[in-house]
Amino acid sequence: MLLERLLRLQEELDTLFTRPGADPMVYGNRAYPPVNWFEREDAHVLTTELPGFAKQDVKVEVKGNVLNITGKRNSGIEEGYGFHRRERGYGTFSRQLNLPREVDAESIKASLQDGVLTIQFEKLAQARTKQITIA
Repeated sequence: MLLERLLRLQEELDTLFTRPGADPMVYGNRAYPPVNWFEREDAHVLTTELPGFAKQDVKVEVKGNVLNITGKRNSGIEEGYGFHRRERGYGTFSRQLNLPREVDAESIKASLQDGVLTIQFEKLAQARTKQITIA
């Protein structure tokens, strides 16, 4: 009986510390949530996957030149129930990213659709490439 409990405890600890997504603050040894950030001529676009999060559970803020993405996911387990296995992460996360200087902070837009958060921020006019016609 004691051996079974110890083996179960070891399994839970292994899950907590080694499985990506077991803890929403940790994704392997990388920051969570992982992001893709790409640049167009007129804007920067950042995407991140947030499966299971509702719009009201995610907050996007800008302070100075720092973009902060925070969120919270509940366990979804009613009180009085116990886990046999817990591999899905829940709790809170916070991810901070430094914005480039050429970004117009007032133009930032965010949307969450099908578990993908998309954040778009326009470049300042002086940072865009201007095509010059040769006379």
